[in-house]
Amino acid sequence: MFLKNSLCLIVCGICILGLSNCGDSKYADAKRVTIKYLEVMEKYATAVEESNTPDALAEAVDRFVDEMAALRPEMEAIEKKYPELTDMTIPPSELEDLAQRMDALSQRMVAAQTKLMQHSTNPDVQRALQKLQNIK
Repeated sequence: MFLKNSLCLIVCGICILGLSNCGDSKYADAKRVTIKYLEVMEKYATAVEESNTPDALAEAVDRFVDEMAALRPEMEAIEKKYPELTDMTIPPSELEDLAQRMDALSQRMVAAQTKLMQHSTNPDVQRALQKLQNIK
């Protein structure tokens, strides 16, 4: 279930990436939100990678959930503002740098999920993963 939710977050990020565009274009606000999203995801992946105890892993998940919950209204506003772009599967060429960043991040997220699953019997990790599953 955790893997499914994390992959859903990545897909959501890719959709937002599809909503993005460069510079002072019509979609500059979408690009700004996408960059924020990537920063939150990268920070989370790094925190999990650097965690050496179940308590540190649980803390990383908790911070991630809180940051994603705070970002969610902006993400939803972008999706509503630009509904015509939500089905984009290939971002414009001018967003190649963000697409590469997203791709590298998805690989790190899979590794982070694997690390979390190794500690999934720890009560603190279980609680944090439950909190992640309930994020809306």
